[in-house]
Order: sequence, then structure tokens, then C-alpha cells
Amino acid sequence: MRLSDFKNLVNSQEPVKMNVFLKFVFNSESLRKNVKDEWSKEFDVSYIETNLIGGIEKHLPTYSDLLSVIEKKATGKAILTEKLSTKSENKTLTETELVSEKSPKKVTIVEPFKITEIVKKEVKVEEEVIEKFKAQPVPEEIYKISYQQMEEQQQKKRESSIQQTKEKYEKGVGKFNLKTEERPMFLETIKKECEEKIEKELQFNKKFQNELKIKEPEIEVKTNIATILREEKVLTKKEIEEEKKIKEAEMNLHDSSEFDRWKEQMKEKDKIERENEVQKRKLEMEMARQNAIDACTKKLNDNKKIVKKAKKNVLLN
Repeated sequence: MRLSDFKNLVNSQEPVKMNVFLKFVFNSESLRKNVKDEWSKEFDVSYIETNLIGGIEKHLPTYSDLLSVIEKKATGKAILTEKLSTKSENKTLTETELVSEKSPKKVTIVEPFKITEIVKKEVKVEEEVIEKFKAQPVPEEIYKISYQQMEEQQQKKRESSIQQTKEKYEKGVGKFNLKTEERPMFLETIKKECEEKIEKELQFNKKFQNELKIKEPEIEVKTNIATILREEKVLTKKEIEEEKKIKEAEMNLHDSSEFDRWKEQMKEKDKIERENEVQKRKLEMEMARQNAIDACTKKLNDNKKIVKKAKKNVLLN
């Protein structure tokens, strides 16, 4: 860019901003301190020193006049360099005409804000009124009866109440007459029906009616050396175990047939007990359900009777 174009560009902007910018750009020390590290990430150090910072230092004298003019404009010191005289052409400029003309600056005067003063309100503190407790006088009846007499009276009342309750329950007055006791009960028939129903559903110790007939496909196993060796190993292992059992039987003079028989009997017994326990629990659950239904219906009937009585009393009144 030519010098004239650069001058036109700088003069078109605000002088204060351009003054700060040009001082920073044409100061080689500030460039080395603040910008050189960032430039070195993109360019070589030799290129920065010779072309960038070196070029700015080289062209600084040509731009010194422009920098001084921008500084004067920014600080407000515009020097009058020439004045044309209208009186005579040959008349030279006097010293008073070359004196710098300073434009008066407006100085801001600090004045306090007009803020209204806060009026503090008086807070009324309510005084706590302490009410004095006034106890009532002791009744005269307390001193008429002594403590021993009071205990004797309580003991007599206690004995009389115990005697009344005994007489009441001995006569049978306090026994509850339930309606469920009067109606007939068919527990045995209900139990049988429940057991038959459960046996039909569960089918213990019974075979299914329609057995599934699954035809297993015949699989051809290809024999090789590995399978033959594996089968031979299994057979030898079984023979060794059988020989050990025979030796143990010979040593102990008895075999494990009795123990196996006892083991099978105990397993069968446990199985039967487990089945009986399941049936017992199901019966108990069925009976509890029936009792709950009976209690609910009884409660509903009692509530209906109470409502009818209440309605009759209301109509009579």
C-alpha cells in the first residue's frame, strides 16, 4: 500500500483509536514482547525478525510525520503551520500567528446526587404482660377423709366388681350366642369334595392320559481314534471302581444293598409327607376362604338390621 493511501485510510478513522493502534504497531519492543510468540507458531523466527519487525523498524522514519499528526489530533494539540495574509503578498508571518491555538476543553464538575433522606420509622416495642398464676383454694372434702379410708373404699369397690363379674359368667349371661352355631355344618362333605377336586387337578402318582410319543432320530456317530480311546478310558475307570467295591465288600463282609433299600424307603416316605403337606395347606386355605365369606355375609346382615332399627326409631320419633 502506498503512503498516500495509508494516510487516507488512517485519517478516515477516529484519531484516538488510530493513535493507540499505530503506537502499538510501530513499537518493536511491544511486538517482540506480546506478538512474537504467537507469530512464531505460524512463521520462522528469522522471517519475523527480518521481514515483519525489521520492516516496521525500517519504514518507521517515513511514517513518523503521520504518527505525530495523529497524536496531535488525538490529544487536541493542533498546530497552525501556515496562515495566508490577505493584506500583502510579501508580508512574512509573525510569531503571534504561529502560536498554537488551544481549543478550550469542557471539564466535568462532580456534583452529588439529589437523594431524599430516609426517614427512620420508630418501631414500637410491645411490652410483654406477664400474667400471674393464681391457684384455686384446696377443697375442704380432701381433709374430711383420710388416705387409709380412701384405700379401704377402693378395695371394697374392687372386690364387689370382681364378685359381680364372676356371678355374671357363672350364670352364662356373658356368653355370646352366635347364629353360626345354630345352622347345620357339612364340613366332612365339603372336605371330601375339596380333596377329590384337588386330586383330579394334581393327579399324584398317576400317569397322564395321553402320553407324548417322541420319535428320537437315529444319529450316526462317526468313530475315530479319539472316541475309541475315550470309551476305553471310561470302561477301564468303571472296571476299577467295581473292583474297589468288590474289595471293600470282601473286607467288610457285607454289601450296600441294605443301605440302598433304606435310602429308597426314606425317599418314598419324604415324598408322601410332602404330598400330604401340600394337600393339608390347600384344605386350610379353602376353609379360611369359606370362613371369611361367612363372616363377611354375617357382617352385612348385621349392618342391615342396625339400619332397619335406626329407620324405625326415626319414624317413631
